[in-house]
Amino acid sequence: NKPVPDGFVLMQSDELYPTIRLIPESAPDLTILCYGGLLPDVEQAIEELFSEHEILCDVICPVQLYPFNNQPVIESVSKSGNLLIVEEGHSFAAFGSEVVAGIVENKPGMIKRLKRLSSLDHPIPCSGPLEEQTLPNTKSIISSALELFDE
Repeated sequence: NKPVPDGFVLMQSDELYPTIRLIPESAPDLTILCYGGLLPDVEQAIEELFSEHEILCDVICPVQLYPFNNQPVIESVSKSGNLLIVEEGHSFAAFGSEVVAGIVENKPGMIKRLKRLSSLDHPIPCSGPLEEQTLPNTKSIISSALELFDE
């Protein structure tokens, strides 16, 4: 297990299939929602975003995608106003789209800036090196986060 970065608190919901959160001790600038094998890349990205760009992120990583409790995301985005969704699949009709729809239906206007980062728009290759180029990674997560603040 990787140690929790300084200035963050690791939390886990008490649901049957919990949501894991890496919450900054101060108010977040950005909420990042990810799942699956992307969590290590997101963890690396938030460390660099903070140390190099002074962007503080709240990371939400559900263990289960359905049924999904949207409340932690709503709670975080109500503080940050900004949401970056990082997922391995394609963005069309994806988990992230459902999360955004749920937020907009229940809390319209809460999301000030939004970006979705997903795999490139073609089949995911079976070659390891090509798969790494296709899926989101630490570098693309950092770039996407910075784009949110450049707009």
